[in-house]
Amino acid sequence: MKVILSRKGMDSEAGGIPSPILPDGTLLSLPIPDNTSGQKYSELYYNGQSLQEIIHQLKPRFNFSKNPTCHLDPDIYNTITNKPTTWKPAFGQWDIPAAHLDKLDVDIGDIFLFYGMFQQTRLQADGTLAFNKGSPIRHIIYGYMRVGDILRDEQKITDFYPWHPHSNNTNHANNRLYLPAEYGTFRYTETLVLTQSGQNNRSLWQLPPFFAQKSISISWQGNNHPVLKNGFSLLNSSARGQEFIITADTEKQENNLHKWVENMIQIGKGQTGGYQMEQLVTEIYNADLKKDVFKNVQFIFFAESGAMGESGKVLIVTSGGSIFHCNYCYGDISLTNLFCSIPVLKECDFSTLGENAKIPNGWNYEYLGSGNHLLIRNDAFEDFKGKTKDAEYPEDMYMLWFNAAWDIIQQHNMGKLPIETKTPAELALLCDSALHSAKALSEEERIIDDLEHGYDPFEDERVIITAELVHGNDMPDGTIETNEECFSDYRSYMSELWYWEHTTLVTYYFPVDDPLTGHIPNDNKFIESYLIFHGKLSENEEHHMETMILNRNGIDIYSVTITIACEDDEYCEARL
Repeated sequence: MKVILSRKGMDSEAGGIPSPILPDGTLLSLPIPDNTSGQKYSELYYNGQSLQEIIHQLKPRFNFSKNPTCHLDPDIYNTITNKPTTWKPAFGQWDIPAAHLDKLDVDIGDIFLFYGMFQQTRLQADGTLAFNKGSPIRHIIYGYMRVGDILRDEQKITDFYPWHPHSNNTNHANNRLYLPAEYGTFRYTETLVLTQSGQNNRSLWQLPPFFAQKSISISWQGNNHPVLKNGFSLLNSSARGQEFIITADTEKQENNLHKWVENMIQIGKGQTGGYQMEQLVTEIYNADLKKDVFKNVQFIFFAESGAMGESGKVLIVTSGGSIFHCNYCYGDISLTNLFCSIPVLKECDFSTLGENAKIPNGWNYEYLGSGNHLLIRNDAFEDFKGKTKDAEYPEDMYMLWFNAAWDIIQQHNMGKLPIETKTPAELALLCDSALHSAKALSEEERIIDDLEHGYDPFEDERVIITAELVHGNDMPDGTIETNEECFSDYRSYMSELWYWEHTTLVTYYFPVDDPLTGHIPNDNKFIESYLIFHGKLSENEEHHMETMILNRNGIDIYSVTITIACEDDEYCEARL
């Protein structure tokens, strides 16, 4: 079985906004604009509102005159209505992504997990929908399809699925529809989130630890590989590509992959019943090492000062599902205080490994190799040994232990609320940590946070530069490229290309008075730094620049022309 993480729905480039997590927890993936499609945003409905109405509430400036129709694919939402009476679910693919799926033999029985960019929303007083300012934009799995058949015949696609955007194929190679043996969409739960919590890079994913082993691979990642950290596999996933295919090379990894995806589907469909535990790691400090806080501890990972991996790392996992991390080598932690707070550690002697290690009553021990040690409380040890029976060497146990521990804790607490599984001291520490992390932003931090999450505090002051504004009636034919969202603060820019021998002249246009950074001095060094900051030029290269100021309709606009080389590295490389 192969599992395909398939990126779909609106994002910062296609549509310009994340898809919403609705107030009721629905993950509503918004289809991207597609002017070749016959499906209009205004004609597709969710819960009594058209998709056009929903998008307009979230992004009032969305241009429906330019983008009236959409690419509804994968078409797996039973809850999106006003579809034909003969409607059936399907997912289409073509061109390079389709060839990639064929190259890795994606076939009947394999499973697509569809994910996209999502952000939490709220209902306003007037009943309209709005994004929660400051809430993270994350990659989240919102649906799945277990492949039951693959339809490649163009005529049959047109005859049997005329409403699907892939039935209107005029110039795409490798067109096909994947038809489900089973499919569904999910409601929000933390288990479905790919993005690691507590940081701003939504492409940094937190996956189960077995993903860090060599016997499993994820396609389209180049030199990026999952690495094990704090009991999880972290992957800085590729920013490009649609279909990331996960394959396992051993029976053990095949079982791990199968269990992971089936658990994901079961949780997403809400079939496990009750509260779903979240794998959230809480950083602790000396001030947190108080008596009785960790009396519920069930698993303790302890790394020696010279251990492989993170030297000095301590990971404390309680039977209630809390995960605490600290480091006595590099962090604000005293071993003396740690031993007082968790007495079992003080009683251990790891100088003799294996069965001869000195371990206090009520606990069991596993050596994880290269200076890493694991303590397991007696009540969990029998289940733990059963779940890690395939570990032949300490290094195998190092990779498997956390997943096994979490399975045991989840099974024991299935359907229970945190207040039922955690001690009062444990809950108090988690609350204190959450409050400490939720400090107020400065005005500058708030503006940057707003911009990162798609909110523009200077929207009314923005200068939108168009070809017509710069050139009036004298626009050159075929030389203008406009991209309204090229700069990180969503201002427009344009490029004009002139060819002379082996060089190209690229001209960037932007306002003299920037609403975010203020007035930009007419100084080539400053302007060069400004363009480097916005990703238009590369650092540490010589830039041959000519700067002019144009006045259009009372607006001062910089026209900065830079010489680049087509095939010669004598000049700089501007970023087109």
